[in-house]
Amino acid sequence: IPIFINCNNKALSYGVMNDSEIAYNLGVSGIPNYAESIEVAKILELTNHFSAKVVFQSITTKESIELLKNRPSHTFVDVCIDNLYFNDENLKNFNTLYKTFPPLRSEEDRLALLEACKNEEVDFISSNHIATNEKDIPFEEADFGISKLDIFSQLAYSLPLNHETVTKLISTNPAKLFSIEIDEYMEIEFGEFEVDISSFASKGKNCPYNKLKAKIV
Repeated sequence: IPIFINCNNKALSYGVMNDSEIAYNLGVSGIPNYAESIEVAKILELTNHFSAKVVFQSITTKESIELLKNRPSHTFVDVCIDNLYFNDENLKNFNTLYKTFPPLRSEEDRLALLEACKNEEVDFISSNHIATNEKDIPFEEADFGISKLDIFSQLAYSLPLNHETVTKLISTNPAKLFSIEIDEYMEIEFGEFEVDISSFASKGKNCPYNKLKAKIV
């Protein structure tokens, strides 16, 4: 049974967004990259002594990606789709729709994650779907989370990644990890499509996505 580990040092994660100049200018507390990377380093060292399957869940920083490049074969890397689309600049105007956890990092981190996906240094892309409607309140009081499970597959195929790579990251690789046989594949139509939040089955409408380049047909 795989062990999913969210690498987050709680003693260093008391902030409300990425620790950066943007957080400083907004006057809010930040969550530093090393709150994640020091936990990655610790767990990575432990995996060298045990054979259990370990998934490093919701990786967001370039430092963590560098640490995990030479990981053991029984360990896996997961990234959240939000961290492939957005960065902390999206929060410049206290837009609570982009307040999520783990936080949106810098553009440098975002590009490092995308590059790692292209190079198959990442095993999974996950939705990190968090449904809440507690967003229309002051930034520091607003809930963490972005709702997007209803459009997750479309978002994944809208990324600037090879479509075969996306299929591996959201379908084939997770199925292998859990020994699930895949019998059917989705048909995908490409173009430009509006996101209709009102049609979400999820109770949470906290979604900043508005356009897609792919849809499932």
